[in-house]
Amino acid sequence: MATKTFVLHDETVNTQKFRMLTSGADLSVFHNNPVMLLNHDDWELPIGRWVNIRIEGTEILADYDFDEKDEKANGGI
Repeated sequence: MATKTFVLHDETVNTQKFRMLTSGADLSVFHNNPVMLLNHDDWELPIGRWVNIRIEGTEILADYDFDEKDEKANGGI
């Protein structure tokens, strides 16, 4: 399966009407458990995990690693 990079964060105003500066991000906890949730639904099991998590400029980027045995994950991207 080909890998695709996603923008997990940028410095635009978000849906909560605030902006987070990437330079202030502490990703240490996220690196310990980089789960991928379908539609941010933390009541359901993850559909994969994020790999190659990195900061480039003002963006936080990551590549996906879908759980290929999960039906919801296979219907994803």
